[in-house]
Amino acid sequence: MLRRKDIQRTLIENTLRLHLKRYDSDSERTLRRLIDIGLSVSKTPRQSMIFKRIALLFKDEKSTYYPALKKEFDNVNRDHFIHFCTNLGYLSWKKGAGLLNSYIKESKENESWLKTFLISDNNKEKLNTSSLANEIQVLNKKGIYAFNFNINLNNDVEAILNILIPVINTYQDSNFLICLPDVIIDDNTIEQLSLLPNILVAIPYNKESTFAMSELLFEEKIFYGLYYYYGKDEASDYGYELLEDTFENMSQENTSAIFMIPSEGLTEKEKKAVNKKILRYRSGRYFPLLITDFLYDVDRINDYIINK
Repeated sequence: MLRRKDIQRTLIENTLRLHLKRYDSDSERTLRRLIDIGLSVSKTPRQSMIFKRIALLFKDEKSTYYPALKKEFDNVNRDHFIHFCTNLGYLSWKKGAGLLNSYIKESKENESWLKTFLISDNNKEKLNTSSLANEIQVLNKKGIYAFNFNINLNNDVEAILNILIPVINTYQDSNFLICLPDVIIDDNTIEQLSLLPNILVAIPYNKESTFAMSELLFEEKIFYGLYYYYGKDEASDYGYELLEDTFENMSQENTSAIFMIPSEGLTEKEKKAVNKKILRYRSGRYFPLLITDFLYDVDRINDYIINK
């Protein structure tokens, strides 16, 4: 017998599938209905504000967000896409938000709806499937259902993924963003990743491995995006033109999901300057991209879901 939370999740997934059957014939209306579903499951006014802001992006039927999202939906495994979106909208931004809000109030500790694991040469030897699974379980109980595995090394990436994949497969109620370094993954690991319904793989843009990796991920219909480290040039007065050229080139890729991440050494003023340029693109740009300012967007959503 399904538990109450599983029944609600199943109802949401079935509703998504019902609407998405109409997607190919009327993608714009379908997307707006999916946003309405997000609004309907929001627990608080602040949580619903997330979906109201998303709705504003899709208010104009000529918005470039329609072709951007259509590009993603057409290029990935649709069942996996539905699963990922359900985890994000229901578990992270509704159920998890309620648990996380209560935990923060009781413990007086600061927590984010998205937990980042930095995997580098300094700590990779301490990483193992059992300890990681235990940590994910503890974080789920707090209300954290979204995780970022940032693999910051160029050696033994397959070995690291072989540790992560069993954990990701076990906790399919959670979402996992896997940020890979400049490396090409072998076919066997790619095949394992293609079976996971709860991942988004991010690869570095404009590196030696970018084209080959994007082709591999695209062929296996794995949900993926590009990440780009911005620096002082993008924060400068002429940074808007520089970003425009970068985004135009990115729009030619198989994916439209873009993650903008600040390089080390940037001041808060410089980060905010780039964020303003990104917001400007969201409201009136020409390229069909789904651009995320990773630093600011995670914090902004956190403020909404925990009612700050």
